[in-house]
Amino acid sequence: MATKESTVEYIIDQLIDVPNVTTRKMFGEYAVYVGKKVVALICDDTLSLKITQEGKKFVGKQYKEGFAYDGAKVSMEVNEDLIENRKWLCELIEITEENLPEPKPKNMTKYVALLRGINVGGNKKVEMPKLKKTFESLGFSNVSTYINTGNVIFETDKKDLNTLIEKALLKTFGFEIRIVIRDAKNIQSLCKALPSQFTNDTEQKTDILFLWDEYDSKKSINLITTTNVDTLKYIDGAMVWNVKRYDLKKSGMQKFIGTVIYKNMTARNVNTVRKLGELIK
Repeated sequence: MATKESTVEYIIDQLIDVPNVTTRKMFGEYAVYVGKKVVALICDDTLSLKITQEGKKFVGKQYKEGFAYDGAKVSMEVNEDLIENRKWLCELIEITEENLPEPKPKNMTKYVALLRGINVGGNKKVEMPKLKKTFESLGFSNVSTYINTGNVIFETDKKDLNTLIEKALLKTFGFEIRIVIRDAKNIQSLCKALPSQFTNDTEQKTDILFLWDEYDSKKSINLITTTNVDTLKYIDGAMVWNVKRYDLKKSGMQKFIGTVIYKNMTARNVNTVRKLGELIK
């Protein structure tokens, strides 16, 4: 059973005299931080502290061990009666924080997740604040969104991100959302390689088609029908499609919808991509 939010709110209220206490939701349960240190978990409405020798001495005969969840390391369980004693609980938390080692710096990578086909014509509505919270619930750091086409910048040291995020999106919004993930290095390299004369304005239309892995190849250009008014380039992980607006009716873009590449990419205009390149630095 997942921890109730009311339980978390009560425990954090009891810790009001401890500076820099925060919580982070993780799969229905919560980690309790003091600064950057995880000092406890709240699982199944139970407060479980990390064990320190000084903490054990402080608790004395009331010390009790347990496991916050299956497979977890042994921890110190704090019962409801002890939690009610605010002064005692705050002192225990401070002792625990003081005697835990500093967390090792993680090798965090900055990414942008590009969601496909949301908020178009009233379909697949995704609110950006809710989207941001979904990414934060996965333990990602420095999460932000840019415009409502679904562009999420975040940092993590986790791997296998596509499956993890797509499952979370399905659970949150109730429908499937496919995503493309690119790291900061890829986005910045793409922006650098974009021809400076390519814009998206009243005179030109320039779209960047971010390709799914199975179609991420220069050979995929051969799967797109173009005409002599189109300029189509492959740049590591994406296709760049430029056409003058007065030539749009002559462009192969008119027949692009429904093709195999159309079904296996997500598109952003060049202005959006360049902005993402700035934000992801």
